[in-house]
Amino acid sequence: QPATSTFSQFNGAIDTLDAKLSYRIKRWNTISAGYEFEQEDYLDKEDNKIFGPTRVATDTRVKQRSNAVYLQDQISLLDQRLQISFSGRTQIFSLQRPQFITTGTANNYASLSLSAPPRALTGDVAVSYFVPKSGTKLRTHGGNSYRAPSLYERFGSGFFFNPTTAVVAFTAYGDPRLSPDRYNSFDAGVDQYFAANKVRLSATYFYTRIVQITQFDSTAVVVSARTDPFGRTSGYFNGAGGISRGAELSAEAHPFRSTILNTSYTYTNSNTDQDVTVRGFFKAFTIVPHMFTFMANQQLGKKTSLTVDLYQASSYFNSLFAAGRSRAYQYPSLTKLDAVVSHVLWTRESQKLSLYGKLDNLLNREYYENGFRSPKLTGVVGMKLNFR
Repeated sequence: QPATSTFSQFNGAIDTLDAKLSYRIKRWNTISAGYEFEQEDYLDKEDNKIFGPTRVATDTRVKQRSNAVYLQDQISLLDQRLQISFSGRTQIFSLQRPQFITTGTANNYASLSLSAPPRALTGDVAVSYFVPKSGTKLRTHGGNSYRAPSLYERFGSGFFFNPTTAVVAFTAYGDPRLSPDRYNSFDAGVDQYFAANKVRLSATYFYTRIVQITQFDSTAVVVSARTDPFGRTSGYFNGAGGISRGAELSAEAHPFRSTILNTSYTYTNSNTDQDVTVRGFFKAFTIVPHMFTFMANQQLGKKTSLTVDLYQASSYFNSLFAAGRSRAYQYPSLTKLDAVVSHVLWTRESQKLSLYGKLDNLLNREYYENGFRSPKLTGVVGMKLNFR
């Protein structure tokens, strides 16, 4: 442990103003347009609180604004059997000159010509067609998305413990030159209805291509003090993305007016283009390849309901730092069963008071979420007030 306690303060705020207008041109055509203003503020203060020539203290303040406009056209044809939606969005950013105050360390970004993220252009198309005679709906969707790097990813810093040297050191984590994350996605599926719409079977194929994504390197493989212009030993960088594709099968049934049954199975195959976290390992971390869910909701009279929720997942990988380097650790599969009972105590014209009880992990199994062990059987009792 260091001789003194280091101090880190991170403050951030995002203020958003959004205005939207919808206009039905025809009975089958609706246009929606909107404007969004967003302001992001970020404060990062660091101090190792060591008096003398080895003191390191920084104060970083950054503010960024963006203006976005978007448009959507929803078209309904052939007696509403054919549904078509087009949408587009553009977003422009502006970065105010950041303020840097440093003591005991160099200003990593002082000589850099700082600029705002580039303009974002995104679009989306969705089409569905319903065949009344067979009760079949065909659907497809495609589009691209965009995420501007956060101010912390561009200007953040902090103290970290070096397990090799046993020294607490200061480093800048951010890279002001970061480009935005970009994604392309596509999905297609079919819904089949039976028994007067009491039963629905669905099948969906999905594909997502991550063109570029912001990653964090703590291994000094990509972000190295020998080559990094800011002298960083770890931090954020623009990495290659990857591919996620798979299929989902689901079913929903209403055998009685008081009963709802829902189940699904999802297969996901995700790989990364770079082995940044663990050398030679290209599977996406924390992504479960096989997942199964089942939910049953039963209304017990007019005021009481019971919900049972079953979740099963296959084993998955996550990174674990051990013996001086990051390793791919395989966490076991899990089966988790929850139950919730809710009872309405009283209702009024605009209010409803309910008493509920929940048992989480009824099977009392040991399981992990993103590598962290979770509690076994737990119970919650509470009251809920709904009003309008």
